[in-house]
Amino acid sequence: MAPQEDQSYIPEQEYGLTCPYGGNFYICLSTSPRFLGCCETDPCSQGGECPPALLRPASYASYAGPHQSCASPFDEREWYTCDDAIPKFMGCCVRDPCNEGCTDADLISARLDDDDSIAAPFLSQVSHNKTQSNTTGKTVGLAVGLSILGVVLLFAVWFCCRRTRRISALETLKKYCPPGWHRDKNARSEKTASAVSWKPTMGQGTGE
Repeated sequence: MAPQEDQSYIPEQEYGLTCPYGGNFYICLSTSPRFLGCCETDPCSQGGECPPALLRPASYASYAGPHQSCASPFDEREWYTCDDAIPKFMGCCVRDPCNEGCTDADLISARLDDDDSIAAPFLSQVSHNKTQSNTTGKTVGLAVGLSILGVVLLFAVWFCCRRTRRISALETLKKYCPPGWHRDKNARSEKTASAVSWKPTMGQGTGE
């Protein structure tokens, strides 16, 4: 039985599941039927259904698990795994595909068995129909990144506006005050400080 709680267990890697004639390999865990096999479109977003024209044969590297089932009105009797076929065949066909393969007209959608103990080799927390959670994680990460960028931009705008106001204030003073006003102001400040520093202290006299 597959280790369903092991996040590192991926059936596609465990059994070398591939699509030699196109499409992508899907395992739809939350649909009814639970599609299993190769399709040119995502059957997990379509209720576990792959249109017959988009269904493709599936293959594998090594699989010795129990038979799965096939889309209604067929059942596990149409399920095949052909070790001697080139490439190996896994899926459902209306006739035995192990000698001459399965034509597009004979190919049937495969599905996981209703009994989870039989479907166990293909049950995993990280199969194709779990990509939604990965997408959600990426979306959250992108939102956080954009939020941080927004804060940085707002700070930059605030800083520039503050600097601009200070420069404008200085320009206004220069425009309406007499020339050299800032130098006169500094000079007056120096004279006042000098006068204060040389002011006689209480009781100090000239002497007699």
